[in-house]
Amino acid sequence: MNVKIDKEKFIYLLIFLNPFFEIIYSLLSRLEIGIPINQLSRMIVFISFFLLVAKEKKIFCKVLIIFSIFVVIYGLQIMLDIANFSFSDITFLVKLIYATTLPFIFESFIKTRIVSIEKFIRAIISSTFIIIFSVCISPFGFGFEGWKNNSYRTGYVGWFRFGNYLTATLLVSLCFLLCSNNIKKRYCWIFFTALSLVLIGNKAGLAGLACFLVVLFFDFLKRLKNGKINKFLLGFVIAAGSIFILVGIQYLIKFVYNQIALYKAHNYKNIFTFLVSNRNLQVNTIKNAFAGGRYGVWGQYVGYGYTNVINCIKGNNRGSSLEMDFYGLYYYMGIIPLITWVIIWGKSLHKALKNYLKNKSLNNCILMFGIVIIMCHSIFAGHVIFESLTITYASALIAISKIDKLELPGGKHASSVMVKQNELI
Repeated sequence: MNVKIDKEKFIYLLIFLNPFFEIIYSLLSRLEIGIPINQLSRMIVFISFFLLVAKEKKIFCKVLIIFSIFVVIYGLQIMLDIANFSFSDITFLVKLIYATTLPFIFESFIKTRIVSIEKFIRAIISSTFIIIFSVCISPFGFGFEGWKNNSYRTGYVGWFRFGNYLTATLLVSLCFLLCSNNIKKRYCWIFFTALSLVLIGNKAGLAGLACFLVVLFFDFLKRLKNGKINKFLLGFVIAAGSIFILVGIQYLIKFVYNQIALYKAHNYKNIFTFLVSNRNLQVNTIKNAFAGGRYGVWGQYVGYGYTNVINCIKGNNRGSSLEMDFYGLYYYMGIIPLITWVIIWGKSLHKALKNYLKNKSLNNCILMFGIVIIMCHSIFAGHVIFESLTITYASALIAISKIDKLELPGGKHASSVMVKQNELI
């Protein structure tokens, strides 16, 4: 009996379930039950996504090339006695292959019309509901705190484990919400997404939120100057802005005071170390541990091995993982994965900038800012490339930014890969 699967709905289902896999893993981790549900789910999702585009020769070759190169690097690590054939190294290899191929797979989904832009964005935004809900109810005792026993840092992570990957995920969702003008209850989504970013309390999230607000403010001034703002919208913006300023200033004063106290309490050497929360010390620890070591020059080309780097960080009480993604790519597996991701981010940013210069639309401007913000988050704060939750959303942003003649929902023109306006949320 032949069972037909609706490819589009199946893709949206996997995207929607993405946060639930992470919740299960988070709860099991808090109960100290070592079942790697996120790794298993990542393998299942990767195989499923790949099978849907396996018949497309171009994307099949890209995935095969990336897979082959990374497997060869890992094989060289084993031959050079840098790495062992272990579960942790294998799962990391799968994680890296999944993360690196996913932007190309999503791009193929869109270009081959397996998915439509609107429905794809709908799935991305809808899947963040459980994140937003769990974070917003956390102050009432129904979720977890981000920091315990810390009088200078407050924040909530809902039913998840960390705040950093939630921050990056919600910033991508906010980017799509600000671009998609015709989404039903869009302003409610924007409000609660922004509220969640504030409640999480990460510096990166607040900085990203501020960047988006600045872009919207200048667009509002431009529209006001050109007479494109009606009286009702003008009154709403003035009222909402007044409330935001009154509440926001008080919150900002308290936040800045706590950050100054935190800076002094932890003896940060300079502003950079404070902004990256001493993640640079992880890099310095690895440099000192492996520089001139037995791996020699090979370590610069194929890395020092995932397990070796993790053990080095843990052994020196520098955390449990190398958080800054670009350093992670280099020290885990060498120069090739790093170059690959520099190209991926670079091409997506170039395309987003090119589209903006062609159309000068707010949508393209926000999309371009979204790429910059998530890329900076990946470089300085990490928790993008190596997180099964975040990489799904980052890959969607990368894929959509590379579409030619793209006009997101609510734009003036329809793209060749778009469907009717009434198919929005």
